[in-house]
Amino acid sequence: MAAKAGVVLAFETMETPFMDTVGKAMKYVNEIDSPWLGVYPDIGNLENAAVLYGSDLVEDLVLGAGHTFAMHLKETKPGLYRDMNFGDPEGHTEYERGIDAALRMGVRLFTGEFWYQKGQNYIETITQSSSFLRNKIETVAAKIENE
Repeated sequence: MAAKAGVVLAFETMETPFMDTVGKAMKYVNEIDSPWLGVYPDIGNLENAAVLYGSDLVEDLVLGAGHTFAMHLKETKPGLYRDMNFGDPEGHTEYERGIDAALRMGVRLFTGEFWYQKGQNYIETITQSSSFLRNKIETVAAKIENE
C-alpha cells in the first residue's frame, strides 16, 4: 500500500531488545524484500546496544548498507536513551565513526533528536545542538574528501 503511494518506510532502531540493532531490523527488511522498506539507524540507541551486547557500532551499521535511508543522531550513555544534550560529557555516542560509516554507505540525510529539558533555554539548546551536529558531519565529510 505505501509503495503504491510512493511512500518509503524505515525501521528505526529502538531502545528495546526487539529491534535495537540494524541486524535485527534487516531481518524484516530482507524478509519483506521491498525497495520501499529500509532502516533508519539511531546511533545513540545502537551505541547502547553495542555496550549491552559487547558488539561494535560500525559493524552493525554496515549490515544495513544499501537499505539505510537516513541516520538518526542522538546523545546517549549506557542505559540512558533520552533527555541528554548533544556533547554531554557523560555521553558515549560515537558520532564520527557512525557518520563516517553512513557517508561511506551513501547516506546523506541526518536528523538530530532534541529533548526539551525543563528550565533550559530551548533556542540556545537547539542552536548549540545544530552547531555540534553540523560540525561532526562536516568534519567527517572533509576527512573522507581528503583521503
